[in-house]
Amino acid sequence: MTRSKARAAIQHLLHSGGGHTPARRRRLGLSRNGHRIFVGVATFVLLAATIAVGAVGYLYAVGPINLRSLNPRIEQSLQERLGPRYAVSIGKTSIARGEGGLAFAFSSISIHDQAGRAVLSAPGGRVGLDVWSLLQFTIKVKQLDLDGLDLRLRVRPDGALSIAAAADADTATIELPAPTPPGAESTAGPDFGLVAIGLIDAMTGASQSLDRVDLTHGHLEVLNEALDKRTVYDDFKLTFAKDAGTAAIAVEARGPQGRWSAEARARNAPERTVSLVAHDLDYDDIRLFNANRPPFEADMPISFRLEAKLGANSAIENLQGRFTLGAGYFKLDDPDHEPFLVDEATGDVVWDAAAGRYRFDNLQLLSGATHIFAAGWAAPPSHAEPAWVSHFESSDTVFAAERPGELPIKFDKATFDAHFYAGQGRFVLDRLALQGPTVTGEASAETANAPGGATLKMNLRVGPSVLADVLRLWPSFINADARAWCIQHLHGGQLLSASMKVDWDAAAFDAAAHKHAVPADSVRGEFSARDVAADLLPGMPPLQVTDATGLITGRQFTASAKNGAIELSPARRILASDIVYRVPDTAPAAIVPAEASARLQGSADALADLLSRDALKRYVGFAFDPATVKGQFDGILAIDLKLGKGVKPEDQQFRAQGTLSNLKVDRFLAGEKLDQGALTVNADHGALKISGQGQIYGTPVALDVTKGASDEGAIVMTFTLDGAARAKLGIPISALIGGPTPIRLKAPLSKGSAEIEVDLARASIESPQTGMLKPAGKPGKATFSVKTTDDGGATTAIVVDAGAVSARGDAQFNSDGGLESAKLTQLKLSSGDELRVDVQDTPSAVKATVRGVALDARGLIKGFLGAGGPPSAGKDVDVDVKIANVVGAGPQSLKDFEMDGVWRGGAMRSMQAKARIGDGVFSAQQDDQSVLHAKVTDAGALARFLDIYNHMQGGTLDLTLRQDASGGQGVAQISDFDLRDEAALRRLAAAGQAPVDGKVDSTPPLGANDTHFDTLSARFSRTPGRLDLYEALIFNVRIGLTTSGYIDFAHDHVDLNGTFVPAYQVNNLITHIPVFGQLLGGGDHEGIFGVNYRIVGPVSGPTLNVNPLSAMTPGILRKIFGAVDGTTPPPPPGDQSSAPRSIMR
Repeated sequence: MTRSKARAAIQHLLHSGGGHTPARRRRLGLSRNGHRIFVGVATFVLLAATIAVGAVGYLYAVGPINLRSLNPRIEQSLQERLGPRYAVSIGKTSIARGEGGLAFAFSSISIHDQAGRAVLSAPGGRVGLDVWSLLQFTIKVKQLDLDGLDLRLRVRPDGALSIAAAADADTATIELPAPTPPGAESTAGPDFGLVAIGLIDAMTGASQSLDRVDLTHGHLEVLNEALDKRTVYDDFKLTFAKDAGTAAIAVEARGPQGRWSAEARARNAPERTVSLVAHDLDYDDIRLFNANRPPFEADMPISFRLEAKLGANSAIENLQGRFTLGAGYFKLDDPDHEPFLVDEATGDVVWDAAAGRYRFDNLQLLSGATHIFAAGWAAPPSHAEPAWVSHFESSDTVFAAERPGELPIKFDKATFDAHFYAGQGRFVLDRLALQGPTVTGEASAETANAPGGATLKMNLRVGPSVLADVLRLWPSFINADARAWCIQHLHGGQLLSASMKVDWDAAAFDAAAHKHAVPADSVRGEFSARDVAADLLPGMPPLQVTDATGLITGRQFTASAKNGAIELSPARRILASDIVYRVPDTAPAAIVPAEASARLQGSADALADLLSRDALKRYVGFAFDPATVKGQFDGILAIDLKLGKGVKPEDQQFRAQGTLSNLKVDRFLAGEKLDQGALTVNADHGALKISGQGQIYGTPVALDVTKGASDEGAIVMTFTLDGAARAKLGIPISALIGGPTPIRLKAPLSKGSAEIEVDLARASIESPQTGMLKPAGKPGKATFSVKTTDDGGATTAIVVDAGAVSARGDAQFNSDGGLESAKLTQLKLSSGDELRVDVQDTPSAVKATVRGVALDARGLIKGFLGAGGPPSAGKDVDVDVKIANVVGAGPQSLKDFEMDGVWRGGAMRSMQAKARIGDGVFSAQQDDQSVLHAKVTDAGALARFLDIYNHMQGGTLDLTLRQDASGGQGVAQISDFDLRDEAALRRLAAAGQAPVDGKVDSTPPLGANDTHFDTLSARFSRTPGRLDLYEALIFNVRIGLTTSGYIDFAHDHVDLNGTFVPAYQVNNLITHIPVFGQLLGGGDHEGIFGVNYRIVGPVSGPTLNVNPLSAMTPGILRKIFGAVDGTTPPPPPGDQSSAPRSIMR
């Protein structure tokens, strides 16, 4: 029998009252027995129930209780709740713990549509059953829990949604159609009271088939095809619960920006209320299902609370809420817009039923030192006004400084009025007005969705304002590169007025959004300003203009000023005129060309100051101390600027054309100034050309400066120096050079070095010590390199080729230009020389070391005899000389010549020398008393070496010379020598043969070729270029010869005289008789008989004059006769009165 039939039978028996009615007593007895039976049965049932419950509890505690037999009942209940379109199947079922206590768990669940496709599948879950229905032996599902549900949502480009609740590839998707495009504008906006009523009914109404639904540990993936953006939420959790007219739904998940949660609660009775609460939502989460790309991006956690109460007519009676935006940023969808950082934004919203609008109070935005405190309202569309209307005001708005040196922008009053027509997708900014101490302006705009895209119209007007603050408020999407350049490079200044109009159709708006060029006439702005400073190049002083005007279009930006100045220092300024800054094409690009130009005039020192700045130094390649420059300049400067984020300093180039007049530069070259300069300047994109004339060292100089875009550049100067200019320069060998020397100097602009070439063709090289080394007219050239440093400089690669003179080497100089060291690896004063010279300037003296294989000393000998020795100089010098072969006249040479000498203040203080000469040796030394002692064991070889006398052979020379400032006095003695082939001596001997017994002695006093002499002695004095002899005597047994006079080497003149005394030993005896001997003999070393002679004329070829008749006149008569015939001249200026007699003693 079915349960329904049993129930019907019981009801029939109760109503009919059929059956036997026992007697009263009988009934009483049966009642007592029935009571006992009932108690027993009840006790048994209770015991059985207790045992059953205990068994069930034990099994429940041990683990899930398998109830697979209940699967059909649960599946049927779920299918009844979902409707006939879906079929439900669950896996193994068991009793398990649930949040509400006892629950029926299943291992899996799947829901299929009528086509058999899976609509939903989950790996497991639980169901909660209605207890009252369970007591009636029926299954009714009230709660559904799903674990690990995999949800996939796809947003189509047209806004349609596709939902899949299973991970299988063949899972059926639920398609929701795209929203209907906005049509004609409705006469009234949506009733938000009805929306809230719908939400309450949807959550609390009887149409909800389940009282509780829980989704835990789910996975939600949203793919927005329009934006090509995939968002994944893990640990997705959704809870829905309703009870007695109330309902709540809560959602939370872990998204890309962190965990967020949202909750909605609705009550249907006794009052209709709804509340919404959210924590840490992301802007992208809110726009998750929007197929349109937002006009901005934001990354701020959003939290809000909203509570609403509805009246009986579905109207909102009360609404209040609060929102909070956490730390993050806001940025327009424009690559040129800088993110606006936000610390926090908060506000309250209240529904003003009387006014029919939402009131926003306590609006606050905080970002560092930036803050906005505002309030306002927004009215929803109505029959009278189909648009959202809003109005906001602020009396305290401050935008913090963005860059060093900037000040905050303050607004005492800001108002915002706008209309939004939702049906048309049109937004109208009626008025945005800003008023503050530094900025005054207003704007209006309108944007709308047209068939081809969005459009924009905008009007901007700015009154007197601080220019820097206005530039910061300049819209970043209009001429972005020009805006960025102005913000970075314009300083100070006052904007007098400015206006701008923008009229973009859909095509222009799309071009601007995608950073393409917009039509020129779609943007037009004009402005005027004063007292503006512009940084044209980094590190360059700003260009200051008094009055400027400008024009902005969709393709160009131009600013101009008539006059301005570059202030370099309180004493230096450059005047500017015809100033123009242009961006000829503002079309967005990685690098946008721009240009600034002006005519510049001023003093040359101001120009030098400008060019010394780092901004221009790298283009020019050189710099001068402005204090050393005078003159005037006039020229055009144009700077090719580059705008854009990828611009590098080397992208900036400049062009210039100008002239320099009356230019003077102190210490231009080696301490000498450039005077009377007249130069022309041309510069173009890194290439530089300067040419012109001037004067240096009192002589004209031609200058030519060239520099390429990629090289360091060089200056070439050509000029000619004469002797005076060379002496003024302090050139060490200037005294040796005669005549003009053209010079070409080439120096790199960026280094303290130079390559110098000296043309010696028209110059002569000669010194008193060396004689003529190179005559004028013979080719010659000297080249060397000079490099200067803070500590001094170096002269390297010295190459001199001038006639017989040749030199190779290097030199170092100190900071004062003095010689520190020099090393000549090759030095030739004649073709056969081979010398090396090393000079070092030490604190005590200049040390010169000379080493060589050979030296042709003939020129030095001639110069030494003519000039009297090394030139005097103020320097202290130590000399160390070692030369293997010193060639002199004759030819004779000194072998293994060594000399050490010390000069102090130009005077020799000590000296030692030695060498081999001829068949003997040479040695000399000078002590600290300035007395020179020399000894030569082959005096004839020395005479030939010095080209003094070529007929002497052998002999030993002892010489003593006391030197002083005027020269020196000395004595020399030569012993045991021969005179060979001396024709003059033979002539004297022939004239002076003495008669014997009245006859002429026929015995020849001389040998056939050689004549031997015992001694030659002489006193002498030496002055520069001249040698004076006093009482010189040469004799042997048979002849004697006296000599006095002088040899003037400087003037190539000799004048010697004396007496030839035949039979010297006998003839001279009478001269030793007092008084009588002087009268008969004529002198201490003469005799009764003698021949007067005189040698006079050039040193190289003098004339011997002999008077044979003097041999017939004895003694003093011979002197008188010699005065008459000229063989005995008057005493020379250096007569014997000044002879160095003391040395002879």
